[in-house]
Amino acid sequence: MRRLRRKAWLALLGAALIAAGAVAVVFATAGGSQPGVPLVAGIRDPVQAADRTLSLELRSENLSVQDVACVRNGRTYQGNAVIRCNVNFGDPHVVAYCSVIVAGRLITSHQDPSIPCQPDLVDSKPLLYSSSP
Repeated sequence: MRRLRRKAWLALLGAALIAAGAVAVVFATAGGSQPGVPLVAGIRDPVQAADRTLSLELRSENLSVQDVACVRNGRTYQGNAVIRCNVNFGDPHVVAYCSVIVAGRLITSHQDPSIPCQPDLVDSKPLLYSSSP
């Protein structure tokens, strides 16, 4: 009877180890990677790092990037400053990419749609019209 319990216990332990190994493989190959892309090294200013990193990443995807312009917009997402980058794809086609930097990686709103990226008026100047003709 004891021998049977010991065999059952060893079989259960073996099955648990195999299952744990399978879960580790799944996380390592599929969902275990960190989101976003690594920041370009050597740039201390987060806005400049976001600008350069996003520009290089989009060009590496063979997209026709004409220009990238990034600014802090004063918002935060999960405690990280949101950096809004307007990407000019030419013939006027400008797309907003809102980004956060987490653990040395740039994560955009296109990779994580929960990052807020509504229009804002950062660095814009209102047009003033006089009331008299």
